Amino acid sequence: MNWTEEELKKAMQNNPAIRIQGEGGKPSPTRTGMVAYTREDFDSEAEWRYYNNRILPAIETGRIITCKIHETFTVVPPVEHRGQKHKQREYTPDFYLQYADGAIEVVEIKGQKVKKLQRDYPIRRQLFLLNHCVPNGWRFIE
Repeated sequence: MNWTEEELKKAMQNNPAIRIQGEGGKPSPTRTGMVAYTREDFDSEAEWRYYNNRILPAIETGRIITCKIHETFTVVPPVEHRGQKHKQREYTPDFYLQYADGAIEVVEIKGQKVKKLQRDYPIRRQLFLLNHCVPNGWRFIE
C-alpha cells in the first residue's frame, strides 16, 4: 500500500503520533516512537511490503501506537573471563510494534535462504525469545 500525499495528511490528522522524516532523511522519533518511513529505511523489499500492507493500515486506525524498525536488543551481555573480553551479542528484529491494548509484537522478515546463510540466527533468535519475549509476554512472528 503506497500512500498519496492526501492519504498521508489524513493519517497524520487522525493519529498525531505519525511524523515525517526529519532533516537529512533520518526518521524523527516522537514521544510514541512513530515515524513515517521510506523504502530506503528497510533492508529488503519484503520488509517494505510488510510495513505498507500490514503496519501502516493499523497505524492509520490507531491500532498500532508504536512502530520501531531494527530496534537492537542485547541477548548476551559482555563478559570478561581470565583477562579475555567477550563482546555482547545482539538481536535486531525487523519490527517492534506496540498495540493500543498494550500488547507487544516483534516481527522478523527473513527468507529461508537468508536464515541458512546466517548460521548464528537460530541461537540469537532463541536467546531473544528467552530473554525478552517469554518474560515480557511479547508475541514473536516470523
